[in-house]
Amino acid sequence: MRHQQGRASQNTCNTCFVKGNVTIDHFEDIRNTLVKALLSSDLLVIDLEEVENIDIEGIMLLCAINRSAELRGKRVELTGVDGELASLIVSAGFPRMECSYRMSHSCLWNVVAPYSATSTTTLSCTVRRGFE
Repeated sequence: MRHQQGRASQNTCNTCFVKGNVTIDHFEDIRNTLVKALLSSDLLVIDLEEVENIDIEGIMLLCAINRSAELRGKRVELTGVDGELASLIVSAGFPRMECSYRMSHSCLWNVVAPYSATSTTTLSCTVRRGFE
């Protein structure tokens, strides 16, 4: 995972580029990096373009980071979520979950809503490649 700090308007912005697998095996490393980036900025952008696999724990981690941000008056945005990755998230049921964040603009899974109607992929939890 690569971390880059910048400025968005007058607020600080950190971008984390995630590669490989966002799975339970890498949970602690990913969490620590994302929390550190979140605490040092007003906006955290998580780029998932190079993610090859995500499991339920990885999806839940992203939700938890988003909720932590909102409680601190900060924002999280996802980029690079399309195609197979979006289908995996949809298959896991996250765009259909009923939570207070789902109904608000701050729900991370609003970016996968267009894939909800066309998803036929099942969620894969098999780790084939290490986390970078």
